[in-house]
Amino acid sequence: MKELTHIIPDGFTGKRLDKYLCDTFKIFPSRKSAYKLIKKGMVTINGDISTPNNPVQKDDAIRIILDNEYSPVYKRKLHVLYEDQYMAIVLKPPGMSVNGNFAKTIERALPFNLLQSNNEDALSVPAAVHRLDRPTGGLLVVAKTAAAMMNLSRQFQERRVKKVYRALVNGKIQDNGIIDADVDNKEAVTAYFVIDNIPSLHINWISYLELYPRTGRTHQIRKHLADLGHPVLGDSQYTHNGPLLRGKGLFLWATGISIEHPVHGWLLNVRSDVPDKFYSYLEREKRRFEKFNG
Repeated sequence: MKELTHIIPDGFTGKRLDKYLCDTFKIFPSRKSAYKLIKKGMVTINGDISTPNNPVQKDDAIRIILDNEYSPVYKRKLHVLYEDQYMAIVLKPPGMSVNGNFAKTIERALPFNLLQSNNEDALSVPAAVHRLDRPTGGLLVVAKTAAAMMNLSRQFQERRVKKVYRALVNGKIQDNGIIDADVDNKEAVTAYFVIDNIPSLHINWISYLELYPRTGRTHQIRKHLADLGHPVLGDSQYTHNGPLLRGKGLFLWATGISIEHPVHGWLLNVRSDVPDKFYSYLEREKRRFEKFNG
């Protein structure tokens, strides 16, 4: 058994306990998982057993007892870009879920790739602090201790983490811009910068973008670009009009992250280049276009 302690900050009074836990602690893959743990009596508020619909109040002391239920390790090698006793940053392959009730998830692969922390509040297994869409690959922040989990989760919640993405999109975008449009009735802002425009016989034009999401809504970048009329290549979910690139996966990658170390306080700036498929596809499309046009 491991336990987490947490004090409710200002601004969350009245929120349901299960929703607060799911939104705050990324160890809960869903609200249902938080609900189930509360119903088992593993969560207390100010020392008292609570219920899932209990409204939290500012300065409430939350205590969470985590089950050590057996979860088989997924023995898949991941690229680890940073690791210490408190946290790690790994590359998530596209096509894998970060967590959930699946045999092959990133979190089930973490014990195979990371060393167990020797701190007193070490998590029984490392846990992802945030999520990436299943088809999206790139940098993923992982906590190895309870204190690190709370600190890193708070940074994401307070929008202090800077994230960078690269994407290939359908159509020609000539100017840099900012998309300020709600996603699921919540504020969502994405800034984008044009790296290049490549002519294509199949798609007409492909734009290579660097993106800076200022909020972290579900599918935010994919929805914003689709609403702009330039869906990410390979995005079958949000490509409503125009050609759909099939069989090559989603051309969206989390390439950069800047986050404060949860213990030492220094700023970690980690970058990852996009996969080779980005460059090979652009080169192939450019070559075909030039050949066809003499």
